[in-house]
Amino acid sequence: MIRYHYDENGQATGPVTVQELRSLYDNGKVHPHTMIMEAGGSSWQTMEQVFPDSHTPSMCNPHRLFVFISRLVNVLYACILLGAIGCIYIQSKTNDMQALLFGGAIILLLLTAVAILRFLLFAIDWMREQARRIRQ
Repeated sequence: MIRYHYDENGQATGPVTVQELRSLYDNGKVHPHTMIMEAGGSSWQTMEQVFPDSHTPSMCNPHRLFVFISRLVNVLYACILLGAIGCIYIQSKTNDMQALLFGGAIILLLLTAVAILRFLLFAIDWMREQARRIRQ
């Protein structure tokens, strides 16, 4: 089995297997531009150069996508809360029903976006679980 060293903060770390490189990639510890070298080798190359096809560690990282969408959902929740507070405040100060309806429509759109993103999170989580089962 081929093993690789990878660069971690200027230090050669390893050797690790391709499976271990995948795990490091999934956890965000290495990326496609991380320098790696075959154990016993003499030249460093990027992971992207060594593994150019999509069945290798340089594939799309579902963990990073999951984290990004989770953070986006949290930001949208904050926007919804601030929007609701803003609508109530504006309505109390101006007694303008049109402003309240407009604010409510925006909040409804944000809630719809959150629902769609929550579905994407579910789908990504399901795909990660299926990938884990296949690896075992």
